[in-house]
Amino acid sequence: MGDMGVATSVDAYSQQWNPSKYAFSEAKSGFGVSYTPYLSKLVNDIFLGNVTYFNRLNERSAFAVSLKYFSLGEIELRADEFSEPLIEQPNELTLDASYALRLSDQFSMAVALRILAFRFKNSSN
Repeated sequence: MGDMGVATSVDAYSQQWNPSKYAFSEAKSGFGVSYTPYLSKLVNDIFLGNVTYFNRLNERSAFAVSLKYFSLGEIELRADEFSEPLIEQPNELTLDASYALRLSDQFSMAVALRILAFRFKNSSN
């Protein structure tokens, strides 16, 4: 389905694709946790973790928060084939918050904020 998350039914992970869907949720609240050992057939230190929570405030509005952590494992960087390798461990952390408002029986809108932090840890020293 690729990027079809925009047009699917509301679930705990709608924060990623379309947070305005939360206004149509039949559940009062929801919680989701996911862990993906990304590219595990190639390496064992890359992963993606996600925690999401949403709560419907009333029949017309809802809010959601999520935290996502993406680790790229160890990456070996070289200026050329003769230089010593520099080992980096890049990580990415995002914190999302959204507010959804139901405007009619078939239309809603949302406002979302994402704070993104990168970290590069040099492990060669």
